[in-house]
Amino acid sequence: MILLKGSGCPIAVLDGNISAPGYGPLPTDRLEIMGTRGTLIFDRDRLTMAGSDEPPVIFDLAKNYQICFSSAVREFASGLREGRPFATDRLDNLETLKLMEACYVAAGFRI
Repeated sequence: MILLKGSGCPIAVLDGNISAPGYGPLPTDRLEIMGTRGTLIFDRDRLTMAGSDEPPVIFDLAKNYQICFSSAVREFASGLREGRPFATDRLDNLETLKLMEACYVAAGFRI
């Protein structure tokens, strides 16, 4: 479990487990956003608002994965051709890698 807090940002709790006894072999996604007016829950392929009477929104994960992957490659290639900046800057990714390394160090792993 990792607790993240940036300047001017809300606190985020990342609770991850890629593999654990008693659980399926594939990781699943679950995201909960708790606000002052409710809690939004994205669990695997289902988006719901806790306490709402609205039916959940269901996503086709296999279809959307391919669309997302293909779109990212297309954006990257067109950015190279047209000289446009990419949607996610390489320096942002370096910050993400620094956070990941700090988590490993905090857990006692040597990098």
